[in-house]
Amino acid sequence: MLYVIVYQLHVQFTVPNLSGTNRLSIWVGIGDTLEQDNVLGGGIVYNSTLKSFSAYFPGPVTDATSTVPVANGNSITVTVNVATAGGTVTIENKTQNKRTTQTLAAPTGVDPSSLTALAADWFVQAYQVIPGQLVATPNFGTVSFTAVTATTKSGVNVPISGAGRYEIQGTSGQVSRACYFVYFG
Repeated sequence: MLYVIVYQLHVQFTVPNLSGTNRLSIWVGIGDTLEQDNVLGGGIVYNSTLKSFSAYFPGPVTDATSTVPVANGNSITVTVNVATAGGTVTIENKTQNKRTTQTLAAPTGVDPSSLTALAADWFVQAYQVIPGQLVATPNFGTVSFTAVTATTKSGVNVPISGAGRYEIQGTSGQVSRACYFVYFG
């Protein structure tokens, strides 16, 4: 298999009309492998309120809401750039004309040589706050990722036509409507 190292990922989406108490995140990232041990990314999260964020998982999340507020119907772009021992995440609310770029270090204790950037990811997912907790998603309708580009260090665009769609199944056996898309070069 030929592997492609993705150094930049750019995606645009519209925030769906979210309400209620269920949790949902819409975000993009560049990960080290399909196991996703280390992922640099950012986007929005909903938990009764909307927030924007960036993170280099499994490190801490940086709340960007004070600089880039989010509301239902807003057009959001996220650009992720991987560097040797970290990277940047740019979140832009095109509707409100707000933008931030956050520089994030790789998670503590991670060998920079293991940050291979082999997977570019687009996520719409429910998330747990308490480990083992059963989660449900709010009704989010359809989320479309547009203006998607994945680019190598030399500036070559990686075709996303081979992206896969994966449904998330909880431990109870219920298949969530939330899913994510992964490109693995």
